[in-house]
This record gives sequence, C-alpha cells and structure tokens, in this order.
Amino acid sequence: MNRKLYIDASYYKEGITGLSRFSDELIDQMMIMKEDKKLVLFCFKNQVVNVENNLEIIRINLSISVFTYLTLFFPFVSRWILKKTFGNSGIIHYHDSIRFPGDIKGFEAVVTIHDIASLVFPQFYVWRAKILKKNGLKRLLKSKAKIIAVSNTTKKDLENLSKGFIGRIDVIGEGVNPNFFIQSSQKFNFSDLIPKEYFLVVGSPHSRKNYKNIYSAFKKFKESSASNYKLVFVGRAVDRYFKENNIFTENFILFKENVSDDDLKSLYYNAFAYVNFSLHEGFGLTILEAMANKCLVIGSITTSVGENIGKEGIVASPLNIHEMADSFAYSVCLNEEKRNKLINEAYQKVLKMNWEVIVTKYYQLFKSIDNG
Repeated sequence: MNRKLYIDASYYKEGITGLSRFSDELIDQMMIMKEDKKLVLFCFKNQVVNVENNLEIIRINLSISVFTYLTLFFPFVSRWILKKTFGNSGIIHYHDSIRFPGDIKGFEAVVTIHDIASLVFPQFYVWRAKILKKNGLKRLLKSKAKIIAVSNTTKKDLENLSKGFIGRIDVIGEGVNPNFFIQSSQKFNFSDLIPKEYFLVVGSPHSRKNYKNIYSAFKKFKESSASNYKLVFVGRAVDRYFKENNIFTENFILFKENVSDDDLKSLYYNAFAYVNFSLHEGFGLTILEAMANKCLVIGSITTSVGENIGKEGIVASPLNIHEMADSFAYSVCLNEEKRNKLINEAYQKVLKMNWEVIVTKYYQLFKSIDNG
C-alpha cells in the first residue's frame, strides 16, 4: 500500500465486550499478515495498548476523559487532532461509528458497524448509548466513508434506518480464532457445579439477551419432561442480574463466572446444546464458538442469530415461550444420526469462517481504496 493504514485500537485488549474481541482478532491477524510497515495503531494516551511487535503505535494525548471527548468536543476537535497527528493523507479504520468524526480532508475512512441494537430496542438502553449511536450514524450517513456491516442483519437494519445507506454497505462477517476450535475431548474440573447433562448460555446479562424468556421456556420444558437437564449460564454478574430482576431460580439453574478460554471451550464441547435466544445481535460470535467446539446450537430464528445458525441448528421465535420450550424438547428427541449430522455440518461451515479469510477481505477493501 502507498498510504499508511491507521487502525483504531480503542477497544484492543479490553477483554470485556464482543467489540473488544473483534478488535483483538482483527488487529492480531493484521499484524501477522501485514506486508509492509504501513500499518499503524492509534489510541488515546490514557489507554494501554501493548503489542509484541515493532508495530508503530500513536497515542493521542488528551487531558480530558474519553467520554467527554466523544460528547462535548466531537466531531470538530477530533478531526483537527487526527489531521494534526497523522499528517496529510492515509486510510483510517474505525471499529464503530461512535468514534468516527466524519470526513477528514486527505483521508479515506472505513467504518465497521456491528449492530444498532440501541436504536432497534431503545427501551433496553440508557439515553447516553442511544445519543452516541444516533450521532455517530448521522455523521456516517453524511460522510463518504466506506461502510462494513458484520452481518446481513446489520446491513438490513441500517438500510431500514435510512435509505441513504442503501448501496453503500459491504458485508464482512467475523471469524473464530483457530485456537478456539476443539482439539480433543477436553475435560474440565467443574464437578462441584456442572452436571453431566446441561444446556449452556454464554454472555454478559442484558435485557436484549432475553434471559427471562429463556428461563421461562426452559422451566416449561422441564415441567413437561422427566429429564435431569440443567441450564448453565456463563458470564459476568449473571447471578446478580437474575436477583435484581426478580427471576426466581430453581435448582435446575446454575451460574458460572470468570472462566478461562480453555474452560469455555470445554463447556461448549461437553454441553448438550448451546442456547442463544437473543432479541437482537449484530453478529453472534458465541454461536460460531459453539459450532467450533462441536456443540449443537439452539437459537432465535430472527436477527443474525438465525442467520448464523442457518440449517445447521434448531431455531424458534425468541418471543414465543412455547416455541422455545418445544425447541428444547425437539433437541432431546433427536436421534443420534440427525444430531451428529447437524453438529458436523455446523463444524464444517465454521471452519471456513476464520480470521485469515476475514482480514484478507478487509485488506482487499483497503487496497482498492488505496489504488482508487
């Protein structure tokens, strides 16, 4: 590439959100694949970004908090700072629209949009999140930036939001880290908590994750069957979320927090099925992780969850508790041949969804801009 490529590392190695995991995988794979020294990470000075590489890192010096920077001084100060820091030309990739300040003279921009959940389900979000998302998308709509959506669902959401997005969006999905694929029948030492037969839910609690309906549907399934299956929730503060929302948990509900990646792989592999009945997802990386660990997947027929599950899993409406309960029952009734067929087909599908392929598509876009 002739121009420098600046990658926003604001979420890199945060280790908290799906956006952070996307940032980790994208940047790590780009560092592996980079063909020259034109790749530059940039971040705010009060953020810690460490890389085991001679990669250039630009830290933007701010004497105010990042949030204040985003709300009070954005976008005019941001454009001035980035222009002063980067020079006269380059290509900038932003991991979301919130930090996108609009067009900067001499620079081309690429913005990845993961979801617009705060606008699709505003009742689940605080005012700050909605304003930041709405303002970011307004700037994006007025700009000449290239837009990437991580799923067809996100693309459709953007086009439904404004006709101005139609024809401007490329879809490039996400992938699974090769290290996350199951290598063997891994076992884990959770005998004090994890039963032999369990359905698994993974993710931090949020209203759009639909945990109340998942609980109600699983309870209905238990009432109509004589099974010993448990429902295991893995994620930060899930136990507290249930208590704060007055969801009475019976002895078939179990919680686990702070698991390592190796333990999570084992939890997927040893589960009877992975469950994701989210009301809205931009992509749904945990679905691919479950498939990579040869776990049957049950989930929403809507949003990107259904898009990723496809024909290789079991789907139902996340708003219909009866349908959800029936999906649990159907999974139990599957014969071994049908069950293994779904699991193996899902595994073969996700093998093709790796980060090398994803980053190659990003580089192709960056190079087309550079040559254009």
